Amino acid sequence: MGIDYIDAYNLTNNKNYLHKAKEAMAFIMSGWCDDYGGGVPWLEGVRDQKPACTNGKAAVLAIKIYQATGNDLYLNYGMDFYHWMMNTLKDDSLHIIWNSLLTGDGTVQKHAYTYNTGTMIQSAVRLYKITEQPEYLNDARLLAEGSFNYYVKYKNGDNPYIRDLPWFIVVLFRGYHELYMVDNNPKYINAIIAMADRAWNENRDANGLFNKAWTGRETPENEPCWLLDEACMAELYLRIALIKRGKQQQWHLIFDQNIKTKTNPMKKSCFLICFLTVPFYEGSWCRYKADELCKPQHRRYT
Repeated sequence: MGIDYIDAYNLTNNKNYLHKAKEAMAFIMSGWCDDYGGGVPWLEGVRDQKPACTNGKAAVLAIKIYQATGNDLYLNYGMDFYHWMMNTLKDDSLHIIWNSLLTGDGTVQKHAYTYNTGTMIQSAVRLYKITEQPEYLNDARLLAEGSFNYYVKYKNGDNPYIRDLPWFIVVLFRGYHELYMVDNNPKYINAIIAMADRAWNENRDANGLFNKAWTGRETPENEPCWLLDEACMAELYLRIALIKRGKQQQWHLIFDQNIKTKTNPMKKSCFLICFLTVPFYEGSWCRYKADELCKPQHRRYT
């Protein structure tokens, strides 16, 4: 929710969204506790674990608020969460992020979900842009390669898939996308783009809704569709559209607005709305895909 608020602020300049994002961050920080080096639990008042989904997303939110405001308080929050995650939940041999620290006995719960590594790639890239310290870019590259090796499998030799929830995969793609914009290495984004192509061509029902077969999962006939699995596809196709059309300048207006580096403070852009308009109105690669997903007849989710 906090990330959505700060993204909405970046798009609209509506300060109410910024206020809500800061409120979300303040609520998260109210749960910070120093046992096991810091971090926050999953649920308010329940301290049985400190999961990656809470702490990794908190890092992204804090860093984004810093980028929007230049307030060092949020950069410090972001770095605290980032370093806690990397010190506590990163596997140093596989270069992926495990699911959670169990506070009962201090063990790491070694369940692997794509979005946990995706949030840390995203955080690492942004910290690299802010600080210009190469170790953050190196972290992002190691996590990208590690997650690719761990998660991406192939059917029939050349059909990639990732056996995870669709919206988890889209969060991983966010990290891959932001890294691609820095180093122009298409290896990681191309695997998920191929999956998205196959999903569109082979894994939709009569109503145009997606099943999970594109992720390598078995999908029973007439299985109900889940809103999160459908909604994430619009984001995925919009991101691919921007990549395919080479609209890096417009995308940088989203990611880079108000980033404060030590050597090159940036002014706020007034063109953030192009994030929404470019894919639909400039004949982009997936204009039809994203447009179709937003039509009223495709709003029938169970």
